Amino acid sequence: MSMLRNHAGVRPWQLKGPQGQVVNITQGQPVQFDLDDIPITTSGKIPNYLLGIIVTLTGSLVTTATLTTNTPVYWDRLLGLILRSVQVQNCWHGTPISQNHVLGEYLDWIEYFGLGGEHFSRRGGPSPLVAGTMPFKRDFFLPLMNGFSKKPHHSAQLALFYKKGQLILNTQLASVLTAFSSLATFTGLQVQASAVLLPDPEIRLAPGIELIDYQTPFAANNDAVELRGLGNASTLDGCETDAAFDLLVWLTQLNGQPGASTAERITRIGMPFRDVYQTTHTESVIEPFIHAMGGRRSVGSVQDFNAVAPNLTDFAGFPFTDGFTPVNTSRAEAYKGLLMVGLGIWPSLDGEASKLQTLSGTETYYLSLAAGGQGGSHHTFARQFKSWTPAKIADAKDEILRAGLQRGLYPGGTVFDWDVKTINKQNPEEISAKKQRYFPLRLVAKG
Repeated sequence: MSMLRNHAGVRPWQLKGPQGQVVNITQGQPVQFDLDDIPITTSGKIPNYLLGIIVTLTGSLVTTATLTTNTPVYWDRLLGLILRSVQVQNCWHGTPISQNHVLGEYLDWIEYFGLGGEHFSRRGGPSPLVAGTMPFKRDFFLPLMNGFSKKPHHSAQLALFYKKGQLILNTQLASVLTAFSSLATFTGLQVQASAVLLPDPEIRLAPGIELIDYQTPFAANNDAVELRGLGNASTLDGCETDAAFDLLVWLTQLNGQPGASTAERITRIGMPFRDVYQTTHTESVIEPFIHAMGGRRSVGSVQDFNAVAPNLTDFAGFPFTDGFTPVNTSRAEAYKGLLMVGLGIWPSLDGEASKLQTLSGTETYYLSLAAGGQGGSHHTFARQFKSWTPAKIADAKDEILRAGLQRGLYPGGTVFDWDVKTINKQNPEEISAKKQRYFPLRLVAKG
Protein backbone atom coordinates (compact mmCIF):
# COMPACT_ATOMS: atom_id res chain seq x y z
CA MET A 1 0.00 0.00 0.00
CA SER A 2 1.24 3.45 -0.83
CA MET A 3 2.75 5.36 2.07
CA LEU A 4 0.94 8.57 1.11
CA ARG A 5 -2.42 6.80 0.89
CA ASN A 6 -2.41 6.26 4.64
CA HIS A 7 -2.42 9.97 5.45
CA ALA A 8 -4.53 12.77 3.97
CA GLY A 9 -2.86 15.44 6.08
CA VAL A 10 0.61 15.58 4.54
CA ARG A 11 2.03 19.08 4.32
CA PRO A 12 4.35 20.15 1.46
CA TRP A 13 7.07 22.69 2.18
CA GLN A 14 8.97 24.11 -0.78
CA LEU A 15 12.73 24.18 -0.35
CA LYS A 16 15.03 27.04 -1.27
CA GLY A 17 17.92 26.68 -3.67
CA PRO A 18 20.73 29.10 -4.57
CA GLN A 19 18.46 31.04 -6.98
CA GLY A 20 15.28 30.73 -4.97
CA GLN A 21 12.62 28.07 -5.22
CA VAL A 22 13.15 27.39 -8.96
CA VAL A 23 16.76 26.58 -9.82
CA ASN A 24 18.33 26.62 -13.27
CA ILE A 25 20.57 23.58 -13.75
CA THR A 26 24.07 23.92 -15.15
CA GLN A 27 24.97 20.42 -16.28
CA GLY A 28 27.88 19.02 -14.31
CA GLN A 29 27.33 21.38 -11.34
CA PRO A 30 25.65 20.38 -8.05
CA VAL A 31 22.39 21.95 -6.87
CA GLN A 32 21.84 22.45 -3.14
CA PHE A 33 18.52 22.88 -1.36
CA ASP A 34 18.71 23.84 2.31
CA LEU A 35 16.43 22.25 4.90
CA ASP A 36 16.98 24.86 7.58
CA ASP A 37 13.59 26.54 7.25
CA ILE A 38 11.34 23.49 7.33
CA PRO A 39 8.88 23.89 10.23
CA ILE A 40 9.31 21.46 13.08
CA THR A 41 5.67 21.78 14.17
CA THR A 42 2.22 22.47 12.73
CA SER A 43 -0.06 24.90 14.57
CA GLY A 44 2.80 25.50 16.95
CA LYS A 45 2.37 22.24 18.86
CA ILE A 46 2.03 19.16 16.63
CA PRO A 47 5.45 17.69 15.67
CA ASN A 48 6.23 17.35 11.97
CA TYR A 49 7.88 14.28 10.47
CA LEU A 50 9.79 14.34 7.18
CA LEU A 51 8.48 11.50 5.00
CA GLY A 52 10.55 12.35 1.93
CA ILE A 53 11.32 14.96 -0.69
CA ILE A 54 9.51 15.53 -3.98
CA VAL A 55 11.82 16.66 -6.80
CA THR A 56 10.53 17.98 -10.14
CA LEU A 57 12.85 18.27 -13.14
CA THR A 58 11.70 20.18 -16.22
CA GLY A 59 13.29 20.96 -19.55
CA SER A 60 13.37 19.78 -23.15
CA LEU A 61 15.07 16.85 -24.83
CA VAL A 62 16.16 17.89 -28.31
CA THR A 63 16.96 15.25 -30.94
CA THR A 64 18.36 16.17 -34.33
CA ALA A 65 17.94 12.87 -36.15
CA THR A 66 15.38 10.08 -36.57
CA LEU A 67 15.31 6.87 -34.58
CA THR A 68 17.42 4.99 -37.11
CA THR A 69 20.47 7.10 -36.18
CA ASN A 70 19.59 8.02 -32.60
CA THR A 71 18.81 6.19 -29.36
CA PRO A 72 15.43 6.92 -27.72
CA VAL A 73 15.42 7.93 -24.07
CA TYR A 74 13.02 5.93 -21.89
CA TRP A 75 11.20 7.34 -18.87
CA ASP A 76 13.11 5.31 -16.31
CA ARG A 77 16.44 6.15 -18.00
CA LEU A 78 15.85 9.91 -17.93
CA LEU A 79 16.81 10.50 -14.28
CA GLY A 80 20.23 8.90 -14.67
CA LEU A 81 21.00 11.07 -17.69
CA ILE A 82 20.28 14.26 -15.70
CA LEU A 83 21.44 13.30 -12.19
CA ARG A 84 24.69 11.55 -11.27
CA SER A 85 23.80 11.05 -7.60
CA VAL A 86 21.81 12.44 -4.68
CA GLN A 87 22.68 13.16 -1.05
CA VAL A 88 20.87 14.29 2.11
CA GLN A 89 23.60 15.39 4.50
CA ASN A 90 24.49 17.10 7.80
CA CYS A 91 21.39 15.87 9.59
CA TRP A 92 21.25 15.04 13.30
CA HIS A 93 21.57 11.38 12.33
CA GLY A 94 24.25 11.88 9.67
CA THR A 95 23.76 11.21 5.96
CA PRO A 96 20.59 9.13 5.43
CA ILE A 97 20.98 9.40 1.64
CA SER A 98 24.59 9.15 0.43
CA GLN A 99 25.88 10.17 -2.99
CA ASN A 100 28.26 7.21 -2.83
CA HIS A 101 25.35 4.79 -2.82
CA VAL A 102 22.31 6.53 -4.37
CA LEU A 103 23.04 7.07 -8.07
CA GLY A 104 20.72 8.79 -10.52
CA GLU A 105 20.18 5.45 -12.28
CA TYR A 106 18.75 4.00 -9.04
CA LEU A 107 16.24 6.75 -8.23
CA ASP A 108 13.33 5.34 -10.22
CA TRP A 109 13.22 2.06 -8.30
CA ILE A 110 14.31 3.56 -4.97
CA GLU A 111 11.11 5.60 -5.22
CA TYR A 112 9.17 2.39 -5.90
CA PHE A 113 10.45 0.66 -2.77
CA GLY A 114 10.09 3.82 -0.67
CA LEU A 115 6.42 4.22 -1.56
CA GLY A 116 5.52 0.64 -0.74
CA GLY A 117 5.52 -0.76 -4.27
CA GLU A 118 4.18 2.13 -6.32
CA HIS A 119 5.60 4.91 -8.42
CA PHE A 120 4.94 8.50 -7.45
CA SER A 121 3.66 10.15 -10.62
CA ARG A 122 2.34 9.42 -14.10
CA ARG A 123 4.93 7.93 -16.42
CA GLY A 124 5.69 9.13 -19.92
CA GLY A 125 6.84 7.41 -23.06
CA PRO A 126 10.21 7.39 -24.81
CA SER A 127 11.69 10.37 -26.60
CA PRO A 128 10.33 11.19 -30.08
CA LEU A 129 11.08 8.69 -32.83
CA VAL A 130 11.85 11.53 -35.21
CA ALA A 131 13.91 14.68 -34.90
CA GLY A 132 12.24 17.23 -32.67
CA THR A 133 11.90 18.77 -29.23
CA MET A 134 10.20 16.96 -26.36
CA PRO A 135 9.36 19.11 -23.34
CA PHE A 136 9.23 16.98 -20.22
CA LYS A 137 8.36 17.13 -16.54
CA ARG A 138 9.98 14.33 -14.55
CA ASP A 139 9.03 13.96 -10.88
CA PHE A 140 10.54 11.60 -8.38
CA PHE A 141 10.03 10.97 -4.69
CA LEU A 142 13.12 10.55 -2.50
CA PRO A 143 11.91 8.44 0.45
CA LEU A 144 13.15 9.03 3.99
CA MET A 145 11.03 6.27 5.54
CA ASN A 146 9.88 2.72 4.84
CA GLY A 147 6.74 2.64 2.69
CA PHE A 148 6.34 -1.14 3.09
CA SER A 149 4.61 -1.06 6.46
CA LYS A 150 1.18 -0.85 8.04
CA LYS A 151 2.30 2.46 9.55
CA PRO A 152 5.05 3.90 7.33
CA HIS A 153 5.15 7.16 9.27
CA HIS A 154 6.55 5.28 12.28
CA SER A 155 9.79 4.87 10.31
CA ALA A 156 10.12 8.62 9.55
CA GLN A 157 12.27 10.95 11.62
CA LEU A 158 11.20 14.25 13.13
CA ALA A 159 11.66 17.28 10.86
CA LEU A 160 13.71 18.70 13.74
CA PHE A 161 16.48 16.22 12.95
CA TYR A 162 16.89 17.65 9.41
CA LYS A 163 17.10 21.35 10.34
CA LYS A 164 20.87 21.54 9.71
CA GLY A 165 20.73 19.40 6.59
CA GLN A 166 20.88 19.89 2.84
CA LEU A 167 19.62 18.07 -0.23
CA ILE A 168 22.39 17.83 -2.85
CA LEU A 169 21.60 16.96 -6.48
CA ASN A 170 24.79 16.12 -8.36
CA THR A 171 24.04 16.65 -12.05
CA GLN A 172 25.55 14.83 -15.01
CA LEU A 173 27.83 16.44 -17.57
CA ALA A 174 26.21 17.13 -20.94
CA SER A 175 28.55 14.53 -22.44
CA VAL A 176 26.72 11.73 -20.57
CA LEU A 177 23.58 12.22 -22.66
CA THR A 178 25.66 12.60 -25.83
CA ALA A 179 27.45 9.31 -25.15
CA PHE A 180 24.07 7.60 -24.70
CA SER A 181 22.28 9.25 -27.64
CA SER A 182 24.81 11.04 -29.82
CA LEU A 183 22.44 13.56 -31.44
CA ALA A 184 20.45 14.49 -28.32
CA THR A 185 20.83 17.43 -25.91
CA PHE A 186 18.97 18.88 -22.92
CA THR A 187 17.88 22.51 -22.90
CA GLY A 188 16.26 24.68 -20.24
CA LEU A 189 16.82 22.30 -17.34
CA GLN A 190 15.26 23.48 -14.06
CA VAL A 191 14.50 21.85 -10.72
CA GLN A 192 12.20 22.40 -7.75
CA ALA A 193 12.04 20.44 -4.50
CA SER A 194 9.59 20.21 -1.60
CA ALA A 195 9.71 18.40 1.72
CA VAL A 196 6.69 16.20 2.47
CA LEU A 197 5.83 16.73 6.14
CA LEU A 198 3.38 14.80 8.27
CA PRO A 199 2.01 16.45 11.43
CA ASP A 200 1.52 13.73 14.05
CA PRO A 201 0.67 14.27 17.75
CA GLU A 202 3.33 11.94 19.06
CA ILE A 203 7.10 12.24 19.54
CA ARG A 204 9.03 9.28 18.14
CA LEU A 205 12.58 8.25 17.34
CA ALA A 206 12.58 5.84 14.39
CA PRO A 207 15.40 3.39 13.67
CA GLY A 208 17.98 4.55 11.17
CA ILE A 209 17.20 3.62 7.56
CA GLU A 210 19.85 3.84 4.86
CA LEU A 211 20.60 2.62 1.36
CA ILE A 212 23.98 0.97 0.83
CA ASP A 213 25.56 -0.16 -2.46
CA TYR A 214 27.99 -2.94 -1.51
CA GLN A 215 30.60 -3.42 -4.24
CA THR A 216 32.65 -6.55 -4.93
CA PRO A 217 35.18 -6.73 -7.80
CA PHE A 218 34.15 -9.16 -10.54
CA ALA A 219 36.51 -12.11 -11.06
CA ALA A 220 36.07 -14.19 -14.22
CA ASN A 221 36.80 -17.56 -12.61
CA ASN A 222 35.24 -16.97 -9.21
CA ASP A 223 31.49 -17.11 -8.60
CA ALA A 224 31.76 -16.06 -4.94
CA VAL A 225 30.46 -12.54 -4.22
CA GLU A 226 31.84 -11.52 -0.85
CA LEU A 227 30.04 -8.80 1.07
CA ARG A 228 32.57 -7.45 3.53
CA GLY A 229 31.29 -5.47 6.47
CA LEU A 230 27.68 -6.28 5.65
CA GLY A 231 25.48 -4.39 8.09
CA ASN A 232 28.45 -2.54 9.54
CA ALA A 233 28.94 -0.09 6.68
CA SER A 234 26.95 3.02 7.49
CA THR A 235 26.60 6.68 6.58
CA LEU A 236 24.59 7.40 9.74
CA ASP A 237 25.94 8.76 13.02
CA GLY A 238 25.52 7.09 16.41
CA CYS A 239 24.57 3.59 15.24
CA GLU A 240 25.31 0.22 16.76
CA THR A 241 27.12 -2.44 14.73
CA ASP A 242 25.16 -4.87 12.52
CA ALA A 243 21.86 -4.13 10.78
CA ALA A 244 18.46 -5.57 9.93
CA PHE A 245 17.60 -5.87 6.23
CA ASP A 246 14.39 -5.76 4.26
CA LEU A 247 16.03 -5.53 0.82
CA LEU A 248 19.08 -7.20 -0.69
CA VAL A 249 19.38 -7.33 -4.49
CA TRP A 250 22.03 -7.92 -7.15
CA LEU A 251 21.97 -5.07 -9.69
CA THR A 252 22.34 -5.67 -13.41
CA GLN A 253 24.01 -3.49 -16.07
CA LEU A 254 20.76 -2.16 -17.53
CA ASN A 255 19.65 1.48 -17.62
CA GLY A 256 23.19 2.67 -16.98
CA GLN A 257 23.53 0.74 -13.72
CA PRO A 258 27.14 -0.26 -12.98
CA GLY A 259 26.46 -3.97 -12.43
CA ALA A 260 28.76 -6.83 -13.42
CA SER A 261 26.40 -8.50 -15.92
CA THR A 262 22.74 -9.09 -16.81
CA ALA A 263 20.12 -11.37 -15.30
CA GLU A 264 19.68 -13.65 -18.31
CA ARG A 265 23.35 -14.71 -17.98
CA ILE A 266 22.89 -16.19 -14.50
CA THR A 267 23.33 -19.99 -14.66
CA ARG A 268 23.71 -20.85 -10.97
CA ILE A 269 22.93 -19.04 -7.75
CA GLY A 270 23.34 -19.75 -4.03
CA MET A 271 22.71 -17.79 -0.82
CA PRO A 272 24.01 -19.63 2.25
CA PHE A 273 22.82 -16.84 4.58
CA ARG A 274 19.26 -17.76 3.49
CA ASP A 275 19.99 -21.51 3.51
CA VAL A 276 19.73 -21.54 -0.29
CA TYR A 277 22.57 -23.60 -1.68
CA GLN A 278 23.78 -23.44 -5.23
CA THR A 279 21.08 -24.31 -7.75
CA THR A 280 20.88 -24.27 -11.54
CA HIS A 281 17.12 -23.79 -11.31
CA THR A 282 17.60 -20.03 -11.27
CA GLU A 283 13.88 -19.41 -11.74
CA SER A 284 13.31 -20.66 -8.20
CA VAL A 285 15.26 -17.65 -6.94
CA ILE A 286 14.43 -14.99 -9.52
CA GLU A 287 10.69 -15.51 -10.01
CA PRO A 288 9.56 -15.20 -6.34
CA PHE A 289 11.14 -11.74 -6.16
CA ILE A 290 9.40 -10.66 -9.39
CA HIS A 291 6.10 -11.98 -8.09
CA ALA A 292 6.48 -10.26 -4.71
CA MET A 293 7.64 -6.88 -6.03
CA GLY A 294 6.16 -6.67 -9.52
CA GLY A 295 3.39 -4.30 -10.53
CA ARG A 296 0.82 -4.78 -13.26
CA ARG A 297 0.91 -2.99 -16.59
CA SER A 298 0.26 -3.51 -20.30
CA VAL A 299 3.02 -3.73 -22.85
CA GLY A 300 2.60 -0.91 -25.35
CA SER A 301 4.65 1.64 -27.20
CA VAL A 302 6.49 2.73 -24.04
CA GLN A 303 8.05 -0.68 -23.62
CA ASP A 304 8.25 -1.76 -27.24
CA PHE A 305 9.07 1.06 -29.66
CA ASN A 306 9.75 -1.43 -32.48
CA ALA A 307 6.21 -2.84 -32.13
CA VAL A 308 7.55 -6.40 -31.98
CA ALA A 309 4.98 -7.45 -29.39
CA PRO A 310 2.61 -4.53 -28.81
CA ASN A 311 -0.31 -6.67 -27.67
CA LEU A 312 1.36 -8.77 -25.00
CA THR A 313 0.81 -8.23 -21.31
CA ASP A 314 3.80 -8.17 -18.99
CA PHE A 315 2.37 -9.26 -15.65
CA ALA A 316 5.75 -8.89 -14.00
CA GLY A 317 5.97 -5.12 -14.44
CA PHE A 318 8.58 -3.81 -12.04
CA PRO A 319 11.48 -4.66 -11.72
CA PHE A 320 11.81 -4.78 -15.51
CA THR A 321 12.88 -1.66 -17.37
CA ASP A 322 10.40 0.41 -19.36
CA GLY A 323 12.26 -0.70 -22.50
CA PHE A 324 11.79 -4.42 -21.94
CA THR A 325 10.87 -6.15 -25.21
CA PRO A 326 9.61 -9.76 -24.86
CA VAL A 327 10.78 -11.13 -28.24
CA ASN A 328 10.10 -14.72 -27.22
CA THR A 329 9.83 -16.87 -24.12
CA SER A 330 13.14 -18.70 -24.25
CA ARG A 331 15.19 -18.83 -21.05
CA ALA A 332 17.74 -16.43 -22.50
CA GLU A 333 15.08 -13.86 -23.34
CA ALA A 334 12.83 -14.16 -20.28
CA TYR A 335 14.96 -12.00 -18.01
CA LYS A 336 16.16 -9.41 -20.47
CA GLY A 337 15.26 -6.03 -19.09
CA LEU A 338 15.49 -7.16 -15.47
CA LEU A 339 17.02 -4.39 -13.34
CA MET A 340 17.83 -6.54 -10.31
CA VAL A 341 17.68 -10.03 -8.85
CA GLY A 342 16.38 -10.52 -5.32
CA LEU A 343 18.71 -12.34 -2.95
CA GLY A 344 16.05 -13.83 -0.70
CA ILE A 345 15.37 -10.61 1.23
CA TRP A 346 12.70 -8.16 0.11
CA PRO A 347 10.04 -6.01 1.84
CA SER A 348 6.80 -7.43 3.18
CA LEU A 349 3.58 -5.44 3.29
CA ASP A 350 3.31 -5.35 7.07
CA GLY A 351 6.89 -4.09 7.48
CA GLU A 352 7.28 -5.48 11.00
CA ALA A 353 10.73 -4.95 12.43
CA SER A 354 10.50 -8.23 14.33
CA LYS A 355 10.54 -10.09 10.98
CA LEU A 356 13.66 -8.45 9.57
CA GLN A 357 16.80 -10.52 9.10
CA THR A 358 19.86 -9.28 10.96
CA LEU A 359 23.31 -9.71 9.40
CA SER A 360 26.76 -8.56 10.41
CA GLY A 361 30.30 -8.99 9.17
CA THR A 362 31.21 -10.86 5.98
CA GLU A 363 28.58 -12.84 4.09
CA THR A 364 29.01 -14.53 0.70
CA TYR A 365 26.61 -15.51 -2.04
CA TYR A 366 27.39 -17.36 -5.26
CA LEU A 367 26.58 -16.31 -8.81
CA SER A 368 27.71 -18.20 -11.92
CA LEU A 369 27.43 -16.24 -15.14
CA ALA A 370 27.49 -17.32 -18.79
CA ALA A 371 30.27 -15.77 -20.84
CA GLY A 372 29.83 -12.33 -22.34
CA GLY A 373 29.32 -8.85 -20.99
CA GLN A 374 30.82 -9.29 -17.53
CA GLY A 375 33.18 -6.86 -15.90
CA GLY A 376 33.63 -4.12 -13.35
CA SER A 377 32.11 -4.93 -9.98
CA HIS A 378 29.15 -6.73 -8.53
CA HIS A 379 26.77 -4.21 -6.97
CA THR A 380 24.67 -5.63 -4.15
CA PHE A 381 22.14 -3.05 -3.02
CA ALA A 382 20.68 -3.10 0.47
CA ARG A 383 18.11 -1.21 2.48
CA GLN A 384 19.21 -1.64 6.06
CA PHE A 385 17.82 -0.61 9.43
CA LYS A 386 20.23 0.54 12.12
CA SER A 387 19.71 0.76 15.87
CA TRP A 388 20.98 3.72 17.88
CA THR A 389 23.53 3.63 20.65
CA PRO A 390 22.29 4.55 24.15
CA ALA A 391 24.24 7.83 23.92
CA LYS A 392 22.53 8.73 20.62
CA ILE A 393 19.10 7.94 22.06
CA ALA A 394 19.83 10.20 25.03
CA ASP A 395 21.01 12.93 22.67
CA ALA A 396 17.76 12.65 20.69
CA LYS A 397 15.77 13.32 23.85
CA ASP A 398 17.97 16.31 24.65
CA GLU A 399 17.47 17.74 21.15
CA ILE A 400 13.70 17.33 21.41
CA LEU A 401 13.47 18.93 24.84
CA ARG A 402 15.70 21.86 23.84
CA ALA A 403 13.44 22.49 20.83
CA GLY A 404 10.37 22.39 23.11
CA LEU A 405 8.41 19.78 21.12
CA GLN A 406 7.13 18.28 24.37
CA ARG A 407 5.36 21.47 25.47
CA GLY A 408 2.50 21.21 23.01
CA LEU A 409 1.79 17.54 23.78
CA TYR A 410 2.66 17.29 27.47
CA PRO A 411 2.01 20.68 29.09
CA GLY A 412 3.37 20.65 32.60
CA GLY A 413 5.47 17.53 32.03
CA THR A 414 8.95 17.65 33.53
CA VAL A 415 10.25 14.06 33.37
CA PHE A 416 10.36 12.20 30.04
CA ASP A 417 11.57 8.82 28.86
CA TRP A 418 11.26 6.42 25.95
CA ASP A 419 8.81 3.55 25.49
CA VAL A 420 8.99 0.97 22.70
CA LYS A 421 6.38 1.65 19.99
CA THR A 422 4.97 -1.54 18.45
CA ILE A 423 2.68 -1.83 15.42
CA ASN A 424 0.31 -4.65 16.35
CA LYS A 425 0.11 -3.91 20.09
CA GLN A 426 2.60 -6.65 20.90
CA ASN A 427 4.00 -6.80 24.38
CA PRO A 428 7.55 -5.46 23.99
CA GLU A 429 8.72 -7.91 26.66
CA GLU A 430 7.78 -10.76 24.33
CA ILE A 431 10.06 -9.46 21.56
CA SER A 432 13.73 -10.38 21.68
CA ALA A 433 16.09 -7.57 22.60
CA LYS A 434 17.94 -8.11 19.31
CA LYS A 435 14.78 -7.38 17.30
CA GLN A 436 13.40 -4.75 19.67
CA ARG A 437 16.28 -2.42 18.79
CA TYR A 438 14.67 -1.80 15.39
CA PHE A 439 11.30 -0.68 16.73
CA PRO A 440 10.59 3.05 17.02
CA LEU A 441 10.70 4.69 20.43
CA ARG A 442 7.98 7.00 21.76
CA LEU A 443 8.76 9.84 24.15
CA VAL A 444 6.25 9.96 26.99
CA ALA A 445 5.87 12.04 30.14
CA LYS A 446 6.75 10.14 33.29
CA GLY A 447 6.06 12.98 35.67
